[in-house]
Amino acid sequence: MLTFVVQLLFALGGLLTLGPLHLSSRGLAIAGYLSLRLIVLVVASLLLTLTTPPIALTDALAWLGRPLRRLHVPTRSWRSW
Repeated sequence: MLTFVVQLLFALGGLLTLGPLHLSSRGLAIAGYLSLRLIVLVVASLLLTLTTPPIALTDALAWLGRPLRRLHVPTRSWRSW
């Protein structure tokens, strides 16, 4: 919500100007786009955590961290978090 309001009020444009605040159609479009992206991110992460067991998530993180073993990062112990 805060992102929406900030983008709406501070994006450059010219529908309505009240001092340093500008209400513009471009600001409305950017605010809507950013808000939609944030909502999709939250819903996707919610669905991931609701449908995947925690052990599968930690196994996936350990698998993704395998290249860090070259830097001596103990990725095998990530499974026991």
